[in-house]
Amino acid sequence: MKKKNLFLFMLLLLSSYYDMDAQDVSPVKIPFETALNTTKELVLSQIAADVKIVPLETTENCLLSKVKAGAIQMIGHDIYIPCDMGLLQFSDDGKFIRSVSRKGQGPGEYANIRYVAVDRVQKQIHLLTNGKVLVFSSEGKSLREARFPMVWQLELLGQDTYVSYVYNGNGKKREKIILSNMKGEQINTFPQYDQFTVPSGMMFYNTDPYDRYLYQFAGNTCLKEFYNDTVFTVKKDKLIPRYIFDMGKYRLPDKYRFEVLDGNWERFNEVSAPYWRPNMVETTRSVFVPYSPWKFEDRIKGRKLVVYDKKGKSSYNVKGGYIKNDMNSRLPFYPNIQATDDVVINLWEVTDILELAKKDPALLEHKALQNLKEDDNPVLIIVTMKK
Repeated sequence: MKKKNLFLFMLLLLSSYYDMDAQDVSPVKIPFETALNTTKELVLSQIAADVKIVPLETTENCLLSKVKAGAIQMIGHDIYIPCDMGLLQFSDDGKFIRSVSRKGQGPGEYANIRYVAVDRVQKQIHLLTNGKVLVFSSEGKSLREARFPMVWQLELLGQDTYVSYVYNGNGKKREKIILSNMKGEQINTFPQYDQFTVPSGMMFYNTDPYDRYLYQFAGNTCLKEFYNDTVFTVKKDKLIPRYIFDMGKYRLPDKYRFEVLDGNWERFNEVSAPYWRPNMVETTRSVFVPYSPWKFEDRIKGRKLVVYDKKGKSSYNVKGGYIKNDMNSRLPFYPNIQATDDVVINLWEVTDILELAKKDPALLEHKALQNLKEDDNPVLIIVTMKK
């Protein structure tokens, strides 16, 4: 009898553990400030299961410019890259496949691309444009469209709900998150408590092509803002704290926000200099925190990286700002595009590779990099992380 009772107790305990709501789990603290006190080299073989160097095909039909890098998505072996030309589909060996629909005002056409989300189960692409969402198959076939509010980005919550993010560019937006069904009909909202004053009352945007405010990981839809130190898991009825970035002295004070300074770039660049702008890429083993200066012109050359080890619950600053490639080339890796749960992409402009090769000519010895030309499409490093 005692053994039976013990078995029942353990069964109930396990059941309560696996049914436990995320609200019962304390958010994980990422000590960004103290991480900068510990710097060490990180090499790809420590974290990567596979690495591919992929030059993207360059033809008149697939010239990439003004890439929305944060919205790059993958379904299976296909990569979807939103850019000024449209939504271009490539294979993971760099071959151009097609342009998904085209710009225009007709059915299945878009005026511009605000953001892209994908349903990897149903193999569908959800393209956010002005005032509507267009849905395509992974082969580019138009499936349906729905009217949609003017929002900044969107992601999927399960297969029946859109999560959209409202950028608070004037300090007066009432909603932070809007939940909608597949018809674009609003079903819930989460309020925007971060209110502030813009002297002119105008809308300002301090954004970056690599910004991703909403991301999916391990079946969760998550929210990461740049003025908020807390990352949330989004549920249909609540926002649950998931991570807290302890920025310490490196957090941008509210009074120095670009919007609060009324869009004064010169003043903003001056006062924001001592602070860092952290992005985030979550994988099974690690949380990568690519960070850079707030000054827009310095965000590429000023790239740096903090890594949080989930298992060891420790964080550190990566030497040189990049992960050393010791697996298949000398081209270093910067993990700032989350393609799937454990597939992370680094997009290299060819001009930057050629500039780097001036100091390290051996970098171009890799077969995929031997015939690069300055006007070629970018090169991707696609890394599958260890789990």
